[in-house]
Amino acid sequence: MSRRVLLIEDDLLSATVLADGLRERGWEVEHVATGTEGLAHALKSRPDAVITDLALPGIDGATVTSAIRLAPGRRIPVILVSAREGGEEVARQAGADRFIAKPVRAEAAEAALTALLDVPS
Repeated sequence: MSRRVLLIEDDLLSATVLADGLRERGWEVEHVATGTEGLAHALKSRPDAVITDLALPGIDGATVTSAIRLAPGRRIPVILVSAREGGEEVARQAGADRFIAKPVRAEAAEAALTALLDVPS
């Protein structure tokens, strides 16, 4: 089973720390920095899962999540992350499968991904 994750995060330090942590655990991580790029990439490459920040340049993570939900074909699990208060409610309304409060540790992201993708750890 493929373990490809698309990370949509505009903060380079946060993206690097999370992506490196997931890669160390055997995940293949693709990173883009804007919601517009992220949505296009998700719909074209169909990763196994998406981790998206809520606050992004271009279109926000909630819009990205909703658009992925409306796309035809295989359902892609989405984890929405945010430091914003009320982020969990926004994630639920957008149709995200999980919400993780920032800062996101690789262990927490991997646990959520493993649960969503039913991947043996």
